[in-house]
Parts: sequence; C-alpha cells; structure tokens
Amino acid sequence: MFLGTHFLFFLHSTFLGFHTSKTFSSSAEQVRNGRSRRALLVLHVWMLKMTHSFFYHTRSPLSDSAVEQRLISGTL
Repeated sequence: MFLGTHFLFFLHSTFLGFHTSKTFSSSAEQVRNGRSRRALLVLHVWMLKMTHSFFYHTRSPLSDSAVEQRLISGTL
C-alpha cells in the first residue's frame, strides 16, 4: 500500500520538477511560470491526497481485524 503511494509520489515529483525546471528571462514569463508552478504543486498535492485516500479506503477491513485479533491473543 505505502510502496505504491511512494512510487506515485516519485512520479509526481519527477513530473513537477521536469515542468518547472525551465528558466525564463522576461518578467511576464516568470510570473506565468510562477503561476503554472503553483498550479502544478496544487495538482501534485491533490493527486497524492487522492492516491492516499484510494489506498486507505480500499484496504480490506477483514485483514485488519484478523491482525488485531492475533495481536490481542498474542499469537502474532
């Protein structure tokens, strides 16, 4: 579960770094670059949040319950 999230974080970070690594000379382009960088950052955070939410809500409650029961009984 967490490995998939970290892999997606790596992909998002690579995407974000690739698209924001260009340097522009004029101030108008710098302003546009700043806005697009902020938009990409917001998109990046939203994608991570949705990924985490997906993995958190799709895990099996039965497996969690079984692990808890084994922890309580001391057999784990």
